Amino acid sequence: MATDRSGGSSDFFTPAIGHKDVASKAIIVDAVREARPPFSPEAETAEFSQLLKSDGVTTVVGDRYAGEWPREQFGKFAIRYEASAKPKSELYIDLLPARNSCRVALIDRGRLIAQLCELERRVARSGKDSIDHAPGGHDDVANCVAGLCAATINKHGNYDVTFRAFDPNYIDPDGPPAATAPSAANQRAVDYVAAFCAAHGLLI
Repeated sequence: MATDRSGGSSDFFTPAIGHKDVASKAIIVDAVREARPPFSPEAETAEFSQLLKSDGVTTVVGDRYAGEWPREQFGKFAIRYEASAKPKSELYIDLLPARNSCRVALIDRGRLIAQLCELERRVARSGKDSIDHAPGGHDDVANCVAGLCAATINKHGNYDVTFRAFDPNYIDPDGPPAATAPSAANQRAVDYVAAFCAAHGLLI
């Protein structure tokens, strides 16, 4: 499980739960919740902790926002809070090829898909890529889902985050059967990848 927290005044507080499918070895996003501001961060932490316990989840991963506060709050409900090993820009960079190679199955939520589509790629003077939302935009749900995928992979094994899957001749030995029809959410995610790459000069 992963979360993108908020102080309760402007951004959403979003947890996401998922698992790794044994047969396809793909990461499945099972559920996403959103607390719309304004709200009490303490009250929402308590509610989300109960949701986690009902699914047998005892660990949550998030960023380093607010220092020790989230660790202490989740700890009150016997939930362990771990800081993500990667910043969100790297999570997005890893999510792109993983989704395109069918190693991630997204949930069909309009806010999630919209935030993924609105991410912007920027190149620093050093030449390093970064991906983030536009000024004044939001990426709380997208960030939470990207963190969930990374956390699930860290627990259950690596997926291919290279761009080899963009080669039409590449066959993923762990991917789903070719005859499997994509869900509506997955097809929208594929369309997002194509649009994102076209908009930012990436080759598919």
